[in-house]
Amino acid sequence: MARTGGTIDVDGAAPAGRSLRLSIPTTTWLVLLAGVAAVVAVSGIVSRAQRPLGWALAAIVLAAALHPAVAVLDRRMPRAIAVLAVILAASAIVGGIAFLTLRDLDDQFDRLRAAIPEAAAEIETSPRFGDTAEDFGLLDKAQEFADDLRSPSRTVGRDAAPFAGGAFVVLVLTLFMLAWGRRMFRAAAGEIGDPARRARLSRVVERAFRDSQHYVNVTVIGALIVFGVAFATYSLIDLPGAAPLALLAALASTVPVVGLLSGVVPAAALEAGLVTPWAAALLLAGAVAAQFAQQHALDRCTRGIIARPGSAVMLIFFVIGYDLYGAGGALVGTAVVVFAVALVDSFDEDRHAAEPG
Repeated sequence: MARTGGTIDVDGAAPAGRSLRLSIPTTTWLVLLAGVAAVVAVSGIVSRAQRPLGWALAAIVLAAALHPAVAVLDRRMPRAIAVLAVILAASAIVGGIAFLTLRDLDDQFDRLRAAIPEAAAEIETSPRFGDTAEDFGLLDKAQEFADDLRSPSRTVGRDAAPFAGGAFVVLVLTLFMLAWGRRMFRAAAGEIGDPARRARLSRVVERAFRDSQHYVNVTVIGALIVFGVAFATYSLIDLPGAAPLALLAALASTVPVVGLLSGVVPAAALEAGLVTPWAAALLLAGAVAAQFAQQHALDRCTRGIIARPGSAVMLIFFVIGYDLYGAGGALVGTAVVVFAVALVDSFDEDRHAAEPG
């Protein structure tokens, strides 16, 4: 039995002399096109705003990390001098690590540049491949290739102009947040009309900020200690590239439970290739002990605070931050996830505290 005035009968076949037609309303097309346009627009905005957003997040994280030191010095000297002293001290630490890293990279690069012609000369003097290498001009080509190589410090110097501009912006934003960050937060909270809701939001956010700030500061101090110990150890065993490998271990140590151990694996692999596998095994054993010691110290120093992010979450945001902004982005990404976890836990604790009984 066919539907009256319809186009399809009971069996699902079109009646004789009629054809099936699919009708989509004009509003549906408009909504679909508007959705596609919105996705394209938001994607373009996010892509263009990636660098300024990174600067803003880096400035907020730096201001939060430096604020405790500024608060301590602020009791003994004018705030402007305290801020300047903390900024100079932090810049000296970062600059010292960068100098050691570039110096070691340049030293290893110079060794490589000198080893390339030496290896080519040995090949030319070998009885098996010497004639072929001389006919090919291997030594001249190897020397030309070595002369064209540029050391890492020169590459950094060439790329320093855009980096310096971004660093200056981050510095200005950091100073701005140190001076007026708390006032900005209070002004934003003041826009909430309900006094009870405003008090609860301020209480939750301040608790989350305080806990995440403490966790990040403990992690950063631990990473600096890891860099110092790793650099001294690698230098003592004469491992090539001691500073870059120590920096890798320090950055990886910001991920709890497994970070420090995974950061030492490249150094152990290099030690196994240059010395013996037993030396690498001894280095890994020391890394395991250091990992337990670091985790124990982190647990003790952060006991009683809310923010306790897991290693899996930290690793995910570490990788995302590194992919977007490099080593600095990795640290900013871990700080952001620590604050997010602290904020969720703070809301949950406040909700349980407000429940009767």
